[in-house]
Amino acid sequence: MQTLSVVGKLEFDYPRIMLKRALSAILTKLDEFQKMFWILQQQPAYLLKLFGAINRPWQLEAVTELAEKIYYEIEDDRVKHLFAALLRGLAKQEAEKADSLFTCFHAETSALVRLLRSFCLRDLSLLFVAHFLFQTTNPSSLPSMLGTQESVVFSLSPEEVMQRKGISATSSMSRALKDEVRREFHRGLDTMKTFLISGLGRGFASIPLPPVVRAVLQYATQAVYDRGFLVDYEWLKYGMDFCYTLPTVKLLLHALVIPVFQAPNAYANRCGCPSMAPHVVEKFRACGRFLEFCAKPAGTNEGEETMSSALMIRAIGMEVWASIAQAVRFQADFRDTLDVDLTLDLFRAPYDLDDHYVTLRSEMLCTATNLCRKFEPQLNMSAHDPLAALVRRISEGRNPPFDAEQLEHCREEETWHTFRMNHRFLITEKNIVFDPITHAPVPQLFSFRQHAQIKENHRLLSIIIRYTPPETYDPRFVLQEAIRKLPPVLTARDWRKLHSELEALSAHFAACDPPDYDRCKVTEHAARVVDDMVQSNIDQLAVMQWIAEGILDRKQHRSYMRHVLRRQEELCAMKRKYEASMKKRLDDLREAIAALESLEYPGPIQVQAKRMNVQLWFNTIRDKMKNTSKKSKAGSAYCPSATFKYAVLVDREVRSKNFGCSSLFSRKASVLSTSVAETITS
Repeated sequence: MQTLSVVGKLEFDYPRIMLKRALSAILTKLDEFQKMFWILQQQPAYLLKLFGAINRPWQLEAVTELAEKIYYEIEDDRVKHLFAALLRGLAKQEAEKADSLFTCFHAETSALVRLLRSFCLRDLSLLFVAHFLFQTTNPSSLPSMLGTQESVVFSLSPEEVMQRKGISATSSMSRALKDEVRREFHRGLDTMKTFLISGLGRGFASIPLPPVVRAVLQYATQAVYDRGFLVDYEWLKYGMDFCYTLPTVKLLLHALVIPVFQAPNAYANRCGCPSMAPHVVEKFRACGRFLEFCAKPAGTNEGEETMSSALMIRAIGMEVWASIAQAVRFQADFRDTLDVDLTLDLFRAPYDLDDHYVTLRSEMLCTATNLCRKFEPQLNMSAHDPLAALVRRISEGRNPPFDAEQLEHCREEETWHTFRMNHRFLITEKNIVFDPITHAPVPQLFSFRQHAQIKENHRLLSIIIRYTPPETYDPRFVLQEAIRKLPPVLTARDWRKLHSELEALSAHFAACDPPDYDRCKVTEHAARVVDDMVQSNIDQLAVMQWIAEGILDRKQHRSYMRHVLRRQEELCAMKRKYEASMKKRLDDLREAIAALESLEYPGPIQVQAKRMNVQLWFNTIRDKMKNTSKKSKAGSAYCPSATFKYAVLVDREVRSKNFGCSSLFSRKASVLSTSVAETITS
């Protein structure tokens, strides 16, 4: 920008962009990169398919980091719900691909574990459980429980006790010394067991975790139940519910409990809690090693074959897991409203005027593009997939789009790129459909193309079906209303006996003192309907199934409407804030247009500009506004490269605030160019 070039020659300090360090192949395709990551964020099915296609550890790490960046850096409800939809799809996908119950959600190969761990270990998520995990002043917290056991040392084997006492494994010990080692080991193991069952398990069974974490635990448990696994006979003594909760217990342990136990002071300090005593930290780490040992299949832990207490540790581990399974069931026992929230986000998005940005490393840009190009057949949603078109445009015929030399250059230079995520595209998007893979409302342009579902001769483009009550003259509805309004005395199992019981009830209501004519009328009508269905040979099981499904549909619809009404106030508040913000922006626009005529540069800048033959565009804009018929040689009324925020010059002390319009330019949002109208109205 020419004005900033003059400022630089006058030795003013202003932010400089190190363009020479960035890769030219990236700088020339920034618009394509912005659209590519916007599509990856708004359509979780792409990342879900990419997680299912990758087969290398470094690929899993790269895609996980990409998902964290495009979802975690934006504090927006729609983005948060899209991330939950991605986790729901991952839970189902990994459960279907698992070979056995114990390999489901494996910590080293599961993308769901990695994403949930990074979400649980964020500061905002840890604050939900900081009073239970880290506060030493809370008498019911875990550090307080361990603080009372200073004389007890936790160990996983007698060999650890011997090593702590400085006794070699090959040296001979007296009987008294052996008994002392054994007593110390069993005392520590029993205390650890009590702490994990009574403290950890019962604590998580009463403290609600963040809503996203609870939703993921529910999705994972449901996915395991839907998948169905063969269960070891020895585990059946704990019950089938416990067996099918084992993968979700592993998920919770690896996502939250084990990482916190391995470094308790680090996470406590992040939440503003004081550091714990050394013996408490040591006990936390021992509990973390115990849980990690039990979470791995038998024989896969290092040194397990030489541990004399391996079988005892695993037996105690099953009891601990049974307690944590109760906590998992408590956390997963809540009503899931993700589909409703995703639908309501369609109405909230137009009222959100905040700008959202995502910052990514240049190496991540190149790696993500290479992976999308490599697994293009698995990612394509249609014959004209927009993501594939963007990747081909970035690669320009190269395969892979970025070679090893370019990746190494990005690693060495460590450049970052910030992209603006357009979350208000729903204003202009005309076709929004519910994606069949993630059940998230997405633009039809990058939704999975398939034949629409058909129900009752109607094609459905949405998984959320509009509830329509049955007709009042429908015989099934008449019978349903009669059963709902009558006392629970009907015991019939076939049409004829039901007809007799309804006639008897009708006579009873008519003989009451005073007569109950309303219920008598309903009962007589139901008896006639049953008689007609008997004459027509209508299947009684089909009628009862229709009634049961109708009850479930009405229950779901009432729950949906209650949730919508709860969030209606939020939508109204956002609408009022939006209208006030638009009014203020229009006022700023009028003042900005009026102030353009009085723009002047300070004397030093004008003198230096004349000496260096640099054109100052504020003067040009003012002159052309006075004479709108005058056009530049390029055919436009202004030069786009001269558009910049006036607030930048004020902050850098290039331009004084007191020049006649200080009330206007003290506002950060004022952009002094002829494109300000487009900026404000958008």
